[in-house]
Amino acid sequence: PALFGFVLFWIVAFLLVTGPVMTSMSAQISWAIAHGIPFSKAFTWAWERIKRNFYGWWLCGLALSFIGSIGTIICYVGSFITLPWSYLAWAELIGDRGES
Repeated sequence: PALFGFVLFWIVAFLLVTGPVMTSMSAQISWAIAHGIPFSKAFTWAWERIKRNFYGWWLCGLALSFIGSIGTIICYVGSFITLPWSYLAWAELIGDRGES
């Protein structure tokens, strides 16, 4: 149990650091390519830009990841809340209301 917790902690910590940076970097690389920077130089250009303000980019990526996660959770909760309504609509269509 202790080893599992230790490994899980480092996986989550790794994702919290690298996930936002990779999200920001991919956005920067796409922006650079769209504005005419060659593909071979886009990665270097994006990394230099991120290194100048690393913590700002990291916080932005973390905030975007957090907002996306919250949105996903809310979507799942909404699906589970509306699931009984969809059963009632289906039962109304096929005429089965659970009456014997």
